[in-house]
Amino acid sequence: MAAVLILSGIWRGLFLQSPQQKTEVSELTKEVGDLKEMVMLSLLEKESATQRLKAVSLTSEMDQASDKVTNALFVALNKDENVNVRLAALEALKPYVSKSDVRKKLIESIDEQASPLVQMALAELMVSIHEKNQ
Repeated sequence: MAAVLILSGIWRGLFLQSPQQKTEVSELTKEVGDLKEMVMLSLLEKESATQRLKAVSLTSEMDQASDKVTNALFVALNKDENVNVRLAALEALKPYVSKSDVRKKLIESIDEQASPLVQMALAELMVSIHEKNQ
C-alpha cells in the first residue's frame, strides 16, 4: 500500500502540473534570459578585456539572442580594441549566420577589421557559409 501511495505521489508530481505552474516556469525562464542579457550588455561596457570576454561567453548560455545582443556583439566585433574579444564576438555570432541581417553585417565587418587574425576568421566563416557577396 505504501509503495502505491509513493508511486502515485511521484506520478502526480511529474505529470499533473497545473497550467499556472507551467506559466510560472515559462515566465521565470524568460526573466532569467532577460537577466543574462542585461548582465552581458553591462559587462561589455567594462574596461577589462576579461570582463568583456565573459560577456561574450554569456551569449552561449542564451537560447536565442535578441537584436540588442547581436548588435552588442557586432559592436564588440568591430570596435573592441582587444583582438581576443573580437574573435570571441565572431564566434558568438556564428549560431546566428542563418539570419540575413547578421550575414549582411558580417560582410560589412570585413572592411572594419585591422587585425589579420579577425580578417582570416571572418573569411573562413564566409567560406563555411558559402557567402557569395564578399
